[in-house]
Amino acid sequence: MDSLSTSLSAHVIANLTSSLSAHVVAAISPQVVSILTASENLKMNIDEITKFQTTLEENSKDIKDIVDNASQSAKPGTPRSYSAVVQQNAQTPAPISAALARAATRDRQILFDPVPGSVLFATEVTSPFSDKFRIIRATRPP
Repeated sequence: MDSLSTSLSAHVIANLTSSLSAHVVAAISPQVVSILTASENLKMNIDEITKFQTTLEENSKDIKDIVDNASQSAKPGTPRSYSAVVQQNAQTPAPISAALARAATRDRQILFDPVPGSVLFATEVTSPFSDKFRIIRATRPP
């Protein structure tokens, strides 16, 4: 009887094991697929967040520089010309740089339009500027 029960149990175990394992695999395979899909989505999301963080850090540095420049230029009592602002905030190609240089020179020029036959400075006025102007005027041909 022992041999009959042993052979019967071995036969049942062999048939049941293959059937049971097939059912377990069929039951858990959708969950395994969903876990793998979620893992791949999580990896893609982490990569996107890392790229976004890098972009955000770069932009925050740029914004900080812009705010610093704006706060420096917004100090009261410090008028600024257009050419000074453009020169500070951008690197420009050569033709534009030449135009900006001419504009900066024009910003600093002092133009005198004296009345013919009269002097620009009275002779009693003395200052370093008026003395230099008299020397320049005297050395310049008429």
